[in-house]
Amino acid sequence: MGTSTSSNAVASKSPVQSTAKRRTANAQKAAKPGQRSKAAKVRLGKAFGNTAAVKALARELAKQHDMPVAWVQQQISKARLLPQVQQMIL
Repeated sequence: MGTSTSSNAVASKSPVQSTAKRRTANAQKAAKPGQRSKAAKVRLGKAFGNTAAVKALARELAKQHDMPVAWVQQQISKARLLPQVQQMIL
């Protein structure tokens, strides 16, 4: 009788655990290497670059937050406009 309880413990997994495992397995099957899902599509806009407006904003932010101007300017100049974000906000 001692051995039958151990096999019953394995067979009596909760339905939540088995459902979660099936979902994970199905998601792995659906995701093929080299293919992106629809949710992964991100349209990238043009980088802001080193325009006069970027330089002025970098100086202002660096002064307000006591940060190096060059670093702030570099970060802002590499930033990209994301049209998806504009749509969500406006």
